[in-house]
Amino acid sequence: MRPALIFLGFLAVAVPGCGASEAVSSCPPKFDSAAWKRVSNLDSDGEPVRRRLASQLERCGFLKSASKQRVRQLLGTPSPEIERGRSWHYYVGESGWGIDSDLLFIEFSRRNRVESVEVSQG
Repeated sequence: MRPALIFLGFLAVAVPGCGASEAVSSCPPKFDSAAWKRVSNLDSDGEPVRRRLASQLERCGFLKSASKQRVRQLLGTPSPEIERGRSWHYYVGESGWGIDSDLLFIEFSRRNRVESVEVSQG
């Protein structure tokens, strides 16, 4: 029985950063709307900046219960072909070898408030 306890203790130390509190603490104080609106913006690794920003929207609650007007203010107007009533999609960037696209999905309640935010990878 003793080795199992030592092993479990080791796992707790070996996997720091998996808790929700650390994910929230890494959230910036404010969402960078201007960076999001520069669609072709790449970071120093050549990755779309929108990928990092979409992850922030998903993790940090910047859109929690936001109105459609507030979402448009922060992210711009979604393209007509990807704005469908209570479900909006925003282009995040190419994934993998450029075969697929990552999208940010925003679902609204019947009261037109953000209900969920999810990043879909390719």
